[in-house]
Amino acid sequence: MRSGRSAEAVAVADEALRALPGNVSLQSLKAYAAAASNAADGRPDLQPLIDDLSKDPQNARSLATAQLLQEEAAGRLSKPDA
Repeated sequence: MRSGRSAEAVAVADEALRALPGNVSLQSLKAYAAAASNAADGRPDLQPLIDDLSKDPQNARSLATAQLLQEEAAGRLSKPDA
């Protein structure tokens, strides 16, 4: 996902979940990868972030993501060169 290949990350998570069904960490990774993939297509899906923050408002990863989204929405982030 860090390299921007979130669609591939979803496929890898699916494969891992077939081997380890019910693994909460893999399920979370898949949800984040799917959200990132949708956002890359211009269709942001914030439900995984909302779910995480509703379960644990102190979740540092989710708080950082929410702050990053606010920065992006405010136009304070630079766009990477393609």
